[in-house]
Amino acid sequence: MPIKRRIIQGIGANGFGQAVTLLIQIASVPIMIHAWGVELYGEWVALSALPAYLVLSNIGLTSTAGNSLAMLAEKDDAQHMQEIYQSTWVMVNAVSFGVLALLAAIILNFNLKSLFDFKLTNNLDFNLTLIVLLLNVAMSMQTGIFEIAFRAIKKNPIAIFFSNLIRLFEWIAATIIVLLGENFLAVAIGMSLIRLLGNICFWIALQNSRSPLKIGIRYASFKHIKQLLRPAIASMCFPLGLSLSMQGMILIVSSLVGSTGVTLFTIYRTFTRVPIQLATSINQAIWPEISYAYGNDDTASVKKLVIRMQLICATFGAIVVCVIYFMGESLIDIWTSTPLQHNQLLLNLLTATAFIHIFWQPFWVAQMATNKHLQFALLFLIISALSFILGWFFTEQLGLNGAGYAVLFAEFLLAMSAYFCYRYLFKPNQQNGCIAYLIKHRIKPKRFTYPWYKVWAKRVVNFKGLCQILWRNFCLSRKGVKIGYLSVIGDAELNGSPANLVVGNECFIGSHVHLALYEKINLGNNVVVNDGCVLLTASHDVNCPNWSHVKAPIVIEDYAWIATNSMILPGVTIGKGAVVGAGSVVTKSVPPYQVVAGNPARMVKERTLKELSHATVHWLAPFEAWVGIPKTQNQTN
Repeated sequence: MPIKRRIIQGIGANGFGQAVTLLIQIASVPIMIHAWGVELYGEWVALSALPAYLVLSNIGLTSTAGNSLAMLAEKDDAQHMQEIYQSTWVMVNAVSFGVLALLAAIILNFNLKSLFDFKLTNNLDFNLTLIVLLLNVAMSMQTGIFEIAFRAIKKNPIAIFFSNLIRLFEWIAATIIVLLGENFLAVAIGMSLIRLLGNICFWIALQNSRSPLKIGIRYASFKHIKQLLRPAIASMCFPLGLSLSMQGMILIVSSLVGSTGVTLFTIYRTFTRVPIQLATSINQAIWPEISYAYGNDDTASVKKLVIRMQLICATFGAIVVCVIYFMGESLIDIWTSTPLQHNQLLLNLLTATAFIHIFWQPFWVAQMATNKHLQFALLFLIISALSFILGWFFTEQLGLNGAGYAVLFAEFLLAMSAYFCYRYLFKPNQQNGCIAYLIKHRIKPKRFTYPWYKVWAKRVVNFKGLCQILWRNFCLSRKGVKIGYLSVIGDAELNGSPANLVVGNECFIGSHVHLALYEKINLGNNVVVNDGCVLLTASHDVNCPNWSHVKAPIVIEDYAWIATNSMILPGVTIGKGAVVGAGSVVTKSVPPYQVVAGNPARMVKERTLKELSHATVHWLAPFEAWVGIPKTQNQTN
């Protein structure tokens, strides 16, 4: 299915999901206030916020595994996908239901009701309702496990639609029970039964789909969980941070202002998050496409998708924010059908918060979809904790307006953090990549032994040479040259636009090489271009009376070797593993693994060895001091 069609379907499915969310948020307020009253509704909001903390028990595995499955789907690695999927399912089940049992024991043995000052709910109903709501959250995590299986076969819109359909029926059941005059416990039980039925239907759909992923324990392994653990734990920072900044803020207002303040704050925050819901519909539709693109090593497409997300979201967001700013109070009065004592300053603060959120959300999506969110996740948690602390302090001093100031300030910090993390990760300094590679793959002999002293002596002696390589690459990258890690460019002469030169990983370009960059010159990985070579991308049309300029790109594929003083003419492609003999003039493309020589270059023979894995630059002293020559690369502690 074409990417545009998938995105359109994804926007439709996510749009349906946001419509369900808006329906729940908008319709629930007047219905529940009418049935229960303002104070009892405020207690329900605070009570239903508490089970959100159980989401932390999946330690972020579902989200991380979904991203990994989407990226692996592009590589057709069905076995690895099945192992990750079943390992994730087993781990999420074990942890979530284990934590559920622990929390149930705590709830039944401690008087949590008095801690949160619930006055209109008896102790037994409070405890049982909380346990059932926790069970509902545990089952919703199962829904997420089913959902990621459809993402792996690029049918994410179907899974999203079905998941939101469960939420819709869950809310309808809860609304009917509320209108029948039942209490909190009956509502929680009704929601949980619908969730259970929905999960059973989801499982049947998965069994009948063409997905290679099936629920089970056969391929489960802690080894795969361990691989996902670091980004998974980082993912856990987001629900924890959201709990601190959103549910936590509700609990702060409940404690310091009261249930009436909770109601007003919840109504305003729900209303001002409408543009965020619109932006989320678009961003979540593009999320899997970012994973697919990154799985294909297509970083350029990732950046284009992020830019499109921002343009679309900012446009719709700005329109909705303007409507809220000028007509907010009137629309809220129509929505709630209940007279409210409005707070214009609080409404403005939350509206500004929503617009800032729209700005940074695409940066967050790009990092999450590629499992490169570790740095931002930590910052998100720190800022959310700060917002919780500031929220308590400001609300105590300024009332409801203090809560508004706290969330606005936190949102500004999140926007700056998301932008700079994205810029660092997707527009990396190649020198950072080179240094990180050397550190990660360094030889690690036992400390304070003779080999250890020898290795560090080499590193000290060759430190100047390493700095010269890094500085040369840094200067070239500043001019626009794209250089992969561990690539070395000698004293080459660059004519034309440096941005037309793309050098892969672990390449070597010798001294006195002439590069005519009037068109693209693309070097793959592990390419060697020896001293004195000339690569020309431009010439003149000898049949044109004006001697017009003609240009054509040059492509040199992985493991190709261009020997000393060779010349490559415009439009030539040197295939993978091909060898161009010294002093040759290549006028036509060279197929993979062929050896050519002469003027013009002709085929001499074909290489018999086609499984190439050498890393020529590892023989250079500044790199060999860190990663060793090829035969010693696997040394460990």
